[in-house]
Amino acid sequence: MMNSAAIKGQKERKIPVMEKIASFTIDHIKLKPGIYVSRKDHVGDSVITTFDLRMTSPNDEPVMNTAEVHTIEHLGATFLRNHEEWKDKTVYFGPMGCRTGFYLLLAGDYSSKDIVSLVIEMYEFIRDFKGEVPGASPKDCGNYLDMNLPMANYMAKRYLTEVLENITEKQLDALEENIYLSEFHASKGHAQKLTELDDQFHDILYEACSSKMLEHQLRDFHEYVRRMRKQNLSGSERGLEAVLEHKQIMEAICRKDADRAQELAALHMRNAYDNMIKNGLLDAYEEKERIDG
Repeated sequence: MMNSAAIKGQKERKIPVMEKIASFTIDHIKLKPGIYVSRKDHVGDSVITTFDLRMTSPNDEPVMNTAEVHTIEHLGATFLRNHEEWKDKTVYFGPMGCRTGFYLLLAGDYSSKDIVSLVIEMYEFIRDFKGEVPGASPKDCGNYLDMNLPMANYMAKRYLTEVLENITEKQLDALEENIYLSEFHASKGHAQKLTELDDQFHDILYEACSSKMLEHQLRDFHEYVRRMRKQNLSGSERGLEAVLEHKQIMEAICRKDADRAQELAALHMRNAYDNMIKNGLLDAYEEKERIDG
């Protein structure tokens, strides 16, 4: 038995105050499925990038069952460790405790757009895999019976269809280059060049929508406002604001955060419209249309 002094010592021992880890500081109420950089850790001269591969919407829909999570872990790890380009850069691939996604740790300093093609390739492998799951045996795994390949196939297909296959890496690179050039020309007050880049930004998004009908409708709408574009962006303040709005939209797309991208796009259109009203551009355009018509 413990004496009274020992008991008293235990009661007086203070529990140290601990800081929240990075993943607990994310607002999971707003978090949507996508590819995110969770953190970057420096180990000597090297960087380890941790990616959040969020497959389901936290606290908003049922989480994945352990069987399909376990199967995705086996298939994903096998794929990555055998990938010609990424096998030597793969540090870890495994599930989140909340069962809404996976963590992927890579050696190197990367952004989300750097691994879009890799993640698509991996989930295509998981979606299409048939046969015996690698490592699903009593000798190789501590819980080998807890596997569900059909559900793993389904969840991979769902993640691909709803999140990953909406924009290509080439289009993301084009958007990034467009933003870089737009920031430069906006800072210099080059209205004509800024107008051309603004048109190009929207054209890339129209192409990325992968719907010919929607693309045609969007282009028709954009043509309606294109004629006022130069006047609308001629003020350096609005030009810089528009570029910042484009950049925020691009970053949301890179994170595969469709809801945030849509929210920012709607805000961008409202701001453009308000600027037209403020400067009398809409009235001038409608008057010109009336005369020309």
